Amino acid sequence: MKKIMFFVLHAALLLCVLGIAACLVVITITTGEKHMRGISGTDTYTAQSIVFMPPEPVADTGEGTVDINVDGIARLMLLPGIGESRARDIIEYRENVSPFFYPVDLTCVRGIGEATFEKIKDRICLTLPQP
Repeated sequence: MKKIMFFVLHAALLLCVLGIAACLVVITITTGEKHMRGISGTDTYTAQSIVFMPPEPVADTGEGTVDINVDGIARLMLLPGIGESRARDIIEYRENVSPFFYPVDLTCVRGIGEATFEKIKDRICLTLPQP
């Protein structure tokens, strides 16, 4: 009697495992078909091309403007709130990390936040780096 019970239990367990495996196969096939044809079967997706337009240079408006991509420490220190240390940080950033492409890029320099940028944004210009 114990042998028959043992056999029935193992047969039932085997049927459960086979049932679960069959369900997984069906789910995988169904999901794969939906993925291949799109969810509704009619959806198509096309890649959109992105065109990058380089920024226009920020023109020098006259006396008192400072070119943040070209000028040295003495000229950078003419900007309100920029001392010698911060001027060195600006030069180090443009030489070692990236030149400035937009005036707001100046806020990437350590110690120059939104408040400082607001004070100096009308006094800066920039020459774009040549490729």
